[in-house]
Amino acid sequence: MPVDGLAVFASDDDVDDVTISPSGTYLAVKSSKGGASAVSFLETATLKMLGGHRLTGLEVILSATWANDERVVLALGERSGPLAPPTYYGDLVAIDVNGRNLRTIFGFRSGESTTGTRIRKKQSLKAWGYLLDPLPHDADHVLIRSVPWGREYMDRTTSIYKVNVKTGMDKRIHVGPGHALYYVTDEDGQVRAAMSAKEGGRLRPFVLDQEGAWQPLAEATSFSNAAEPYGYSAARGELYVVDDADGKPGSLLAVSAGDGSPKVLSSSPQVSPSHIVLSPDTGMPVAVRYEPDYSEWKVLDAKDRFGSVMQHLARTFEGRRVDLRSRTQDGAKLIVLVSSDVDPGVFYLVETETMAMTPLLRRNESIDVAKMRPTEAFKIKVRDGQVIHGYLTLPSDDLTEPPPLVVRPHGGPHGIRTVWGFNPRVQMLASQGIAVLEVNFRGSGGYGRAFEKAGYAEWGAAIQDDIIDAVRWAIREKVADPERICAYGGSFGGYSAVQLAIRAPDLIRCSVGVAGVYDIPGLAEASDMGESRWTRDVLARYVGDDLEAQRAASPVYHPDKIQAPVLLIHGEDDKRAPIAQAKALCSALEGVGKPCETLFIPKEGHGFRDAGNRLQAYRRTVDFLRKHLGLSARKL
Repeated sequence: MPVDGLAVFASDDDVDDVTISPSGTYLAVKSSKGGASAVSFLETATLKMLGGHRLTGLEVILSATWANDERVVLALGERSGPLAPPTYYGDLVAIDVNGRNLRTIFGFRSGESTTGTRIRKKQSLKAWGYLLDPLPHDADHVLIRSVPWGREYMDRTTSIYKVNVKTGMDKRIHVGPGHALYYVTDEDGQVRAAMSAKEGGRLRPFVLDQEGAWQPLAEATSFSNAAEPYGYSAARGELYVVDDADGKPGSLLAVSAGDGSPKVLSSSPQVSPSHIVLSPDTGMPVAVRYEPDYSEWKVLDAKDRFGSVMQHLARTFEGRRVDLRSRTQDGAKLIVLVSSDVDPGVFYLVETETMAMTPLLRRNESIDVAKMRPTEAFKIKVRDGQVIHGYLTLPSDDLTEPPPLVVRPHGGPHGIRTVWGFNPRVQMLASQGIAVLEVNFRGSGGYGRAFEKAGYAEWGAAIQDDIIDAVRWAIREKVADPERICAYGGSFGGYSAVQLAIRAPDLIRCSVGVAGVYDIPGLAEASDMGESRWTRDVLARYVGDDLEAQRAASPVYHPDKIQAPVLLIHGEDDKRAPIAQAKALCSALEGVGKPCETLFIPKEGHGFRDAGNRLQAYRRTVDFLRKHLGLSARKL
């Protein structure tokens, strides 16, 4: 790897996602190259570009869904940085494949003036719109779930509208049972079921009767607030839901629309399903993906034509990650992303009749797959007997002595986990001769509600102890030099990188926090997490309501306990973790006579959209790590 190779790892992906039109004639290609979100429309056969749409500033295209073969519905939002979840303002727009006739079809900006005419015009809706179903047998309309503005989010009664994708004219066809978080359609696009929030945080399922009225399933039938429906089969009269019980990871359940009785279709002792594939013929689940360590597909029905296709794909690309991105209306053609720990991925066109596979587009042309380092899974028991999973990437196959190591806590921390796959920051560190340890500590998502809840109010303690125990395991396995270990992470990972230095001063030689939180009590007041009752309640659940415990877990109040050198990198426009958090920690460190290095980047938010800014942050990070890990200096 050349010494100036960091630019490769800071580069934008060429392609973010690819979806295929209902007939298979066209492709919609999403990208964020150059920091600008865009969608391009290509001919499938030739990859000739027909048109597209490009956004500026912080606006991003959240999704691109084919309504018919000539028109695509885009959900637009705003993202202040790669580490921040997108903000969605509720408007949906539609555009032709030639890039023309862009029109807001749902939301406040969708209205037309009615002055001077009696002709009915499209009325503005003060609501968020969420695309529910593209209606495979209706080329002119889509179904949209509507959540009205006003009041707190969970107090709103939701509705379903049928919307014309050319004119935006709409008709409300269903009013939900209270605040329906989910509506579920069947294989033909018919609305069949809903799941509504009820007191105590449970979700109650409802089905539509023949008169179009919502009927609750059996009184005993309810699900956790983390449950998620994946589909409904009219042929079977079943609702398919992923939920967990008794502290175990989530299972895929078939729930009878008649008596509400649930039946387990698939489960894993270690993790919840991460993806479900439904048959386009019956609406039934035919394959489930689990990711205990590596990505694994479990085929439920190999006799179903789609089950057979998924089985063939899993065998063909064994040892790699297979993501089904989209399909044609008849299921004859698929778009599949195949990736791995050393490869960002290739989008393939798959002909299901013959299983012919044609590579279409690489996700990132800059990455030299042959020079990337493999990532291996591990699992250990930590001090209290809990099993923790994680990943280790070594810088070389022929190490003669334990290498320096960087531990990278993931962000979130809740509902998110590290999965096996390509990570440019991991590969960047490995290219510099550094081993990388990633840990799915308690509180991480994917392992069931009990595992996630075990991390609540444990940001500064049990979560960090899980990471520390994993580091000590790496030392015992002689894949880490105990005298050369640093921590580096973003968002919650930035907080953890500093908190680890407090919790394990004998291990951590330096800390790099990117867009981190360092004052937990101040987060609700200054962060965008404090802007609504719902997000405030989420934050309170995560950090607890004991103010003294929050202060005890906040590095800003304990600068005297931080022995390791610290580098804080932050965007000046960060709304999720305001830059005041980094400035306060730096002031606290300097107040007790300790150095604090900083890199504050203007016009960036929670993470860095601009590749040049990312490269600047990567170079500063690597310089800092190499210095404190005792590695020779390089020109970066």
